[in-house]
Amino acid sequence: MLKNNKGVTLVELLIVIVILGIIAAIAIPAVGNIVDNAQRDAVIADAQNIRSAAQLGCTSEGDTWSDECSDQIGREDVAFLRNSGDSGDPGTSMADYIEGLGANAYVAVRVDGTWIIAISTDNWSFVGDPTDASRDDVIKSGDDGYWDGSSAPTTNTETDTVEFDVVGDENVIIPEPDASTE
Repeated sequence: MLKNNKGVTLVELLIVIVILGIIAAIAIPAVGNIVDNAQRDAVIADAQNIRSAAQLGCTSEGDTWSDECSDQIGREDVAFLRNSGDSGDPGTSMADYIEGLGANAYVAVRVDGTWIIAISTDNWSFVGDPTDASRDDVIKSGDDGYWDGSSAPTTNTETDTVEFDVVGDENVIIPEPDASTE
């Protein structure tokens, strides 16, 4: 006499659950990395857009932005471009040249003929030349090197550099000091 087995045994069910657990353990971290990489790429793209807007603004505004568009090395006070904000904020607003960024704050400074962009979002920041930037150049919120957007760039006339105050012990210095001269 044959039994009619139409159900699933407990062992078969446990095997399926274990396999699904293994797949989930592999897939969930991979999805998290994809999201982080996409956010970092967005910060770099925004920094490149800010650089392009600064170049456009300098071309369009001519004498009005002459201080902001000139090289800042050796100046007492940094003249820089920034996102819109209160009229009492330092820097010149670029609101007419760029909109729709995911950034909370950004600054564009011309140093040694290159536009240096500092940008801050809720989770990420970037300070540097976005031309050849990579994901590794984007800093996670709270990590050393994170620029929160609350400080303006300053100049160090002794070293002919522009400095950004960031989280951690050391500021971001543009251009980077030559190791042989330290």
